Amino acid sequence: MPTINFIIQSKSTPSGIYARLKEGAILDIKAKTKFAINPSDWSSAKGLPKIRDEHNKPLTKELLKFKSKLLDHYNESVGKVPINTHL
Repeated sequence: MPTINFIIQSKSTPSGIYARLKEGAILDIKAKTKFAINPSDWSSAKGLPKIRDEHNKPLTKELLKFKSKLLDHYNESVGKVPINTHL
């Protein structure tokens, strides 16, 4: 079963949020999303924004929707088309 985790790779503000799709040893792809965040608002342990105030709640919702859509798309595409980070 594939897993998707969100990570940031920079300490600069704003820092781009990356999605990492893994399925065992078969697949390991990382791509930058359209989302960005201040690194001090990011929880590396959870792989999501820290919920300190109302500002980060919409971003968390958007990331979880993106994760769901990405998993659905992956499950529909596996075995039918090549999986990569290009459109």
